[in-house]
Amino acid sequence: MLTQPESIGSNGQGIAVHTTRGVKVTMAEAYEINPMEDALLAIADIINKYLLVSQEGDLYVRRTNEAVSPDYFKPLFRTIQVENGQIDRLIHTKENKEYVVPLPGIFHHFVDMHWDVGNNTIGTCKATYRMKVVLNNLNIEDQDTQMYCYKVAQAIIRCLAIHTAEYSAFTTRFQLDYFDLMETWTKGIQYFWLQYMITFRDYTAYRFRDYIEKHVVAPPYTNHSDQEPESNEQKHSDHKEVTYDDLSNYIVPDGVEEIPLQT
Repeated sequence: MLTQPESIGSNGQGIAVHTTRGVKVTMAEAYEINPMEDALLAIADIINKYLLVSQEGDLYVRRTNEAVSPDYFKPLFRTIQVENGQIDRLIHTKENKEYVVPLPGIFHHFVDMHWDVGNNTIGTCKATYRMKVVLNNLNIEDQDTQMYCYKVAQAIIRCLAIHTAEYSAFTTRFQLDYFDLMETWTKGIQYFWLQYMITFRDYTAYRFRDYIEKHVVAPPYTNHSDQEPESNEQKHSDHKEVTYDDLSNYIVPDGVEEIPLQT
């Protein structure tokens, strides 16, 4: 429902523009999803939101809509990025000349992507999702610390098992396939691989945009009398302050002599 005129402004051409204040309208807009991007973003979102660590260092998988104290629980992983060799460069070079990579971290990507014969869309792709989990416990020879990788792996697997059903990216197939604990730990880090088999599919999603419905008249060219009745529910009368004579003028540039019209 429209209310009283909100403003009288100008459109930059000397024409007065009258707008009416309208109601907020939320509209759903369908858009095509990139399933590879969506899967990586969804996994990062799940891990960030639901896999937590307490002040005492205990791992905790939060349930959907479960309220927890942000002062007592923090996300376990400080970094979740697409794998591009970050950790390998840190380990195998004398010094880090790139950037700071806060740990613990997850570095993930897809490998072995393949399509069935005759299929040429992303939505028919099958792939291996590979996650490198990097921890930063310095005392890696300690008995409890040696077992920490297995605890974290269990927590990740449980977290993904609980929450992937809530995301459209995993409605086809997301199956745990492989776990590998790296045998070489160096520079105070531990890391291991988790691997899942995933099948993509083409799908659309909806995003919601907020609009403000407004009806605009620009007298003297358009006025309230030109509106349909449902667009002028407040029964505004025509605006009289801008006329054709106000706008229909000749402008003589500086230095040009005006030639009178012959009658």
